[in-house]
Amino acid sequence: MGTTTALRRALKVKFFAHLLSTGFEIDQRHAPHFLDFRRFKPDKVEFISIQWEKFGRPRFNLMFGTTGRNGTISHGKHIQPGDVDPGSAPVYLCLYPLGNGSSTRHWFRQDRPLWQSILKGTRLRDADEVISDLQRLSSQVDDFFSTGQVGPNCRQIINPWAANAA
Repeated sequence: MGTTTALRRALKVKFFAHLLSTGFEIDQRHAPHFLDFRRFKPDKVEFISIQWEKFGRPRFNLMFGTTGRNGTISHGKHIQPGDVDPGSAPVYLCLYPLGNGSSTRHWFRQDRPLWQSILKGTRLRDADEVISDLQRLSSQVDDFFSTGQVGPNCRQIINPWAANAA
């Protein structure tokens, strides 16, 4: 079993099912490094993207945001609503359980820092613990989608090369 297998399975069973039950559609075109979810509303498209750590460590980042119903213009190209992701959105947010920096040490992670591994005697946390952290903080994603409020564990990122399509 790979280093991310247990975490990927737990995420699929406990979090993806929740997203799908609330109207999100999964887009696996960029798997295994990225998984995108989109929900189409009358006036906007809501998206959530999960980015896996590129070196294979059991860590992921959750990014989310909204765009206009007509998609976006990114780098001079029209991006259809069904193709919108954080890289093509004018604004998106990242949810960080450990601070609000962009380093992978602030991402959702199953591996412990070295000092904790020495104290605990084990390198990996249980995958369900990581998913519990995500579920505990996911209300900040819901709040953003319903009211536009940016939560304390969120970092807002502006893409200057992207705009909502008219």
